This record gives sequence, C-alpha cells and structure tokens, in this order.
Amino acid sequence: MTADTKSDGAAQQAHVWPPVLAIDPGSRETGVCLRVGTEALEAVTVEQEDQTGEHTETVKYAMEVVEAAKEITRRNRDLLNEEAATRGLAPGGLRHAVETLVAPTGRPAKGRRTAVGPRVLASLPTASTVLGAVVGTWPRTILVAPHGEAGWDAVGREAAPTVLRGRTPAGWLKGGSDRSHQRAAWAVAGAAHTSVMASLRQQATTVTTAALPLSPSTKPDVLVAILRQTIQETGSWDLLGRLPTLAQSVVATSTRDQTAGANAATAVAEYLDSVEVEKP
Repeated sequence: MTADTKSDGAAQQAHVWPPVLAIDPGSRETGVCLRVGTEALEAVTVEQEDQTGEHTETVKYAMEVVEAAKEITRRNRDLLNEEAATRGLAPGGLRHAVETLVAPTGRPAKGRRTAVGPRVLASLPTASTVLGAVVGTWPRTILVAPHGEAGWDAVGREAAPTVLRGRTPAGWLKGGSDRSHQRAAWAVAGAAHTSVMASLRQQATTVTTAALPLSPSTKPDVLVAILRQTIQETGSWDLLGRLPTLAQSVVATSTRDQTAGANAATAVAEYLDSVEVEKP
C-alpha cells in the first residue's frame, strides 16, 4: 500500500503505537530504527562491506539489512511486551515501514535541468534490492514515499531523539558510525504511522460507537478497560493518551447528560494518575 504522508510535523510528533520498525534503504548504508511513541528503542546502520558491483554482493547486503531488522525485533521483544502491558494492551502488532524510491531527476539550473549524475544512477539497483527484500520479507510493509529533495534525513535531523545523535548507546546492535540513516528511519516510522491513521475525529467517533454497548458503568477503572479494549479492536491508536476525553464522550452520549460526561472525564483522569503513582 502506498502511503502519502500528511506533514513534516505529523511525522515528527506521531505518538506511534503499535511500534513501527522502519528502514531507510541506501546503496552503501541502510538505517533501521524501532520506534515507539516519539522515541527510538534501538537503531542500527547496516553498511555494505563489499562494493564490487556483483549482484551476489548486493543480495548479501540486502539480506543483512533484513536480518538486522529481525535481530532488533528479537532483542526488544520483552520491552515491547512490557510497553504494551503498561498501556493496558495485548502484546504484538509490530508494523514495518520502508522508504520507497523514485526516478532521479536533474537539478534545475537557469531554466533547464542538469543531467542525473552517473553515481546516482549507479546507486539505484542496490537500494532497490534492499527495498524489494524488505517488502518480500514483510508483504504488509507500509510504503513511505520519499520526502522532497532532502528526504526524510532532513526531518530526522531536526527532530529525532538524542539517542540517535552522537555515539551509539551502549548495548545497541553494532553497525556503521554514520547515524543519519537511523534518524531518517525514525522519521519514516512517524510518516508511516500518520499515513495509515484516520483523523482524530474519525477515531473518536469509531471508539465511542464501539464502546457504547459495552459501557453500563461510569466507574473509571471499568471505563478505562473498555476504552482500551475498543481502541485496540478498532486500531484507533492515537487515542490511547486521550482516555479522559473519550470517557466524557461515551458517558455523555450514553446518559445524554453532559455533566455526567464531564464528571467521568475527571474521574478517569484521577484514576490514571493514581495508577501511574502506584507503579514501582
């Protein structure tokens, strides 16, 4: 499926859930990043060691990218499950995303376009092989179109978390030292999330409609459980951080009493705060 990104800001600020493992393919270096919310759980740059131009070396490089992505998932599976439990959700649901390629064009100069450089053309087969390997491994991968001339590297450079800058954190998968592709992959993950999510208004309507038959109680713990269940069932992930507002909508709609809805929102907010304080 082709994903049209909504905006730079949306890709930067996307509170990603379920997690997205995104890949920024390159002919010499490829970035892989596992993103949760606005954070990077782990990332790596995969370098092509042998650059002989032989097809076998290109395929080897692409398979190394796929294996690195799988390894990051294996290394972080327990953390992902813990994060899901913290959010009151069932584990699983990891999504994959990759930046696609477009035919290169020359730069405009004095009313004309310059010719595409031979080096740029020569890079396409290898990057395309990486792209194909990713989609072939995970057929439901979200395809993210390149972002302007600067690509997603520019978005990631400005907004990526501090763990994707400077030295690689201790304990992360070892790879190349150039981390720009990791920051680009982080931005691609946010773009993938925003491209497949409905608007907040649509998500809220869907969750409210699904929760109404399940909501005979205004007790905050019951409401929270029901709202999380319906969010998971409907895939309305951007509402996980808006449970008080959702509680207000559900209760006000079911009781036809705006005051009851406002009271439910306050009760849910207080309940969530108390649960957060009780965490070790």
